[in-house]
Amino acid sequence: MSSYSQSYPDGPPPYSILAAATSAPTFSVDSQPRILPVPTLEQPTLHPSEKPIAIPATSSKLGSPFLRAFPPVLEDQYHLPREVFLRFLDDLNRASVASPPVQILGMVGGIVSMIPLHTAQIVGNSVNAAATLSTYAISKSRSELCISTANKERFMPRGLKAEFAKLDAAARYAKIPILDGNGKIEKNSMVLGPCEDVSAQSSLTVQQRRLQALEPWIAPLELTPLPELHVPDNFVSKMHASTSERQRKKEEKKMTKDRAKAHEDWTEDSRKALKDYEKDMRKIEVEFAKTQRKHADEPRKLEKELKKLDKEREKCQKEYEKEIRKVDKDRRKDDKEEEDVRKVLWLLIRPIGNEPME
Repeated sequence: MSSYSQSYPDGPPPYSILAAATSAPTFSVDSQPRILPVPTLEQPTLHPSEKPIAIPATSSKLGSPFLRAFPPVLEDQYHLPREVFLRFLDDLNRASVASPPVQILGMVGGIVSMIPLHTAQIVGNSVNAAATLSTYAISKSRSELCISTANKERFMPRGLKAEFAKLDAAARYAKIPILDGNGKIEKNSMVLGPCEDVSAQSSLTVQQRRLQALEPWIAPLELTPLPELHVPDNFVSKMHASTSERQRKKEEKKMTKDRAKAHEDWTEDSRKALKDYEKDMRKIEVEFAKTQRKHADEPRKLEKELKKLDKEREKCQKEYEKEIRKVDKDRRKDDKEEEDVRKVLWLLIRPIGNEPME
């Protein structure tokens, strides 16, 4: 029902009352993005000793290394020394990351593809495809062998199992409330903090923001610098060992830049939408004042005209909310860091037999 549907036998109400109804924009629930909720009694987290260990890859790209981090629970509860676990993680990263010879093969393919000859382009594309397939095959086989060996020698004797998992699988184990009824990540949920937090979190790295967002649900992790020991002497192996850190820094720098750009675009678009909304609302308020003066002695006429203006106000409000939904949708699409965290591979370490509840 319109807020101006009643008649005014004793004359219209003061303008201040009418203006108050238009002075502040309101937002429907649907116009706002869902943020990863803080755990509550309705969304219990696991006991600290039951939380799975989840270590993310540095990006969603094929062959990305895992974050070099140590979960203290391994040493405190399972008596697995820090240096033993980190040596395993370093070996896994060297196995997972694309080997330098294969990367060089891919670079050669890209250079050949730039030559403006049909045959050369075909050759270049073929070399790129071969490099990609080689990367996948080599990384997959080496990674599986590495994790299989670690399970047999290190984890299973302690009642643990290490495996690769996507975020939705990790969320099921850790009971992270971001899944829909089908066990998939909800489209409108936000794993990371909202984009506007990027300025407040500028001192945090991409990886720290990921871990901070999931901190209530996964075992604590301690970020660890790269070692200076256990690096092979031959040139190719040294290249391979250093590729992980170079790739991590490059990917993190790009994601931080993309997230800052997404925040700037969202801020500008939101400001413009609000500016246009306030401009339209001021026009309607002026019409309210004119209508009151013009029909001060005609209550029925005043009521009719106010209803029209009320409909214009509601239309303006709906258009504003529609624009905000569009801005938020574009923000989610442009937030590459949020998109990337949904696609990264995770190293999941959990107690044997601790299966997710369906």
